[in-house]
Amino acid sequence: MFLFAFFLASANGYARQAGEYLQRGNVQQGLAAMQKAAAYNPFSADYHTGLMRIYLATGKTRQAVEEAGAAAARSQYGAARQADLAQAYLAAGRYADAVTCARRALELAPYQIAWYETLAGICAAAGRGELQAGNKDAARQHLEEALQVPGMLQARVAGLGEEEKKLWRDAPMLAVTPRLQLGVGQAGICWASSPKRNKACRPPCRTTS
Repeated sequence: MFLFAFFLASANGYARQAGEYLQRGNVQQGLAAMQKAAAYNPFSADYHTGLMRIYLATGKTRQAVEEAGAAAARSQYGAARQADLAQAYLAAGRYADAVTCARRALELAPYQIAWYETLAGICAAAGRGELQAGNKDAARQHLEEALQVPGMLQARVAGLGEEEKKLWRDAPMLAVTPRLQLGVGQAGICWASSPKRNKACRPPCRTTS
């Protein structure tokens, strides 16, 4: 028991140290400290998420995907972990995998607006990426899925009974938000562009979750 407590305390200490290094711009030292935190507590998803973010910030997408996957494996029912994995896949250019993870996040928490926003944003960015790569069929599939997200949200709300709506007290009722509209709007504009004008669509950018 003492040894277990020692490892947990050490992991927390290294994680705090990593945060301090990163705030000062010492990325390599921050990375090393976060790696030690993950080693001392291999059961925590948080430290792998921290590593993923460091790798994404430094452009190391393969390592980011690995760490995001490790975090998701340790938190199998966490929508945020799936959204993080979607971001890592997106940065790595693995667009189909990114969309799959964004869908999984929504499946895990279908009454939280953040995951509708994430799905729309990931689909729009994946569509842009496929357009840039010349994969028009894949792009169309992702962009059309982004356009369908508001309808998915409305269908979910319509499926609630009156009593369920009355009991909905922990969060605002699901509704289309500016962030959701942004993802959908980007998808619509990008898909409306002709192939000759696809250069006007910017390369995929990261969305927040």
